[in-house]
Amino acid sequence: MGVLALCTLIPAVAAQRAPSPRVIVVSLDGAKPAVLKDLVQRGRLPALKGMMDSGCWTWEARTILPSSTLPSHISMLTGLSPEGHGVTWNSDRPEKGPLKVETIFSVAKKEGLRTAMVVGKPKLRLLDKPGTLDDDVLEEGDARAVARAARQVLRLKNPDLLFVHFGQADEAGHDWGWGDERAGTPSSPQYQKALEACDRGLGMLRREIEGKRRRGNTLIILTADHGGVGKNHGGDDPQETTIPWIACGDLVALRGELKVPVKTTDTAATALAALGIPVPSGWAGTPVPCLRPPGANALRPAA
Repeated sequence: MGVLALCTLIPAVAAQRAPSPRVIVVSLDGAKPAVLKDLVQRGRLPALKGMMDSGCWTWEARTILPSSTLPSHISMLTGLSPEGHGVTWNSDRPEKGPLKVETIFSVAKKEGLRTAMVVGKPKLRLLDKPGTLDDDVLEEGDARAVARAARQVLRLKNPDLLFVHFGQADEAGHDWGWGDERAGTPSSPQYQKALEACDRGLGMLRREIEGKRRRGNTLIILTADHGGVGKNHGGDDPQETTIPWIACGDLVALRGELKVPVKTTDTAATALAALGIPVPSGWAGTPVPCLRPPGANALRPAA
């Protein structure tokens, strides 16, 4: 083949090369699966239902103990139990930082990827290890404000890995109540409305992602840090420790309810696997077997 032919071929091959994968992890702080399931069935969470219909899901994933916001999010995004990452407090204590363990952001950054996060609580900025995030946004407004901030990050920074945290439902749970299934107490209307607001924010985020997605190479994971009972959480009651886990996007091969156990530490491992990055040794989490192998296109029923 002549030099001219080679020069003509190389751009064509490059143009056909698959785009790099993008992973977005969304946390609905304090999202109780029993309440989500009820609202989905009543047609009140259309964005979340859309994720379920186009991917795989479980209402029976498990968080860590204590089932509290900060240690649970650290486990979610480091793949480690509290014994492994050492974060057992649940308040904003900057003097305790930076984290001494790897996060999904630090691992991805070492591979040359762009990373970002948008969080609704200052204490979650413990995840911002120096040099591991291209953008770190604190947005303490409602779900709409968080979604707008995330949309701006996607437009300006174009991250390969993005974490988005919606805190509105957790605030409503503490103020008005998650309910108590054993006592026959329903969740408060205010908590339900907060979840609906988060769903609208999720819809805004999904529209932005779909409009800008790297076709064939997108994964969105939606999960939570804990549920709640009464007006609190942190204990070992299943209403506190059971969390949702939903995956959709081009990189997901399964459709339907997952039959395998899922734990919060698996979120970090699944995110890295989707990015083509090996999971660090010693992590408690393992990739949820839902990702599409290279070259496979068809969705299949969840096993």
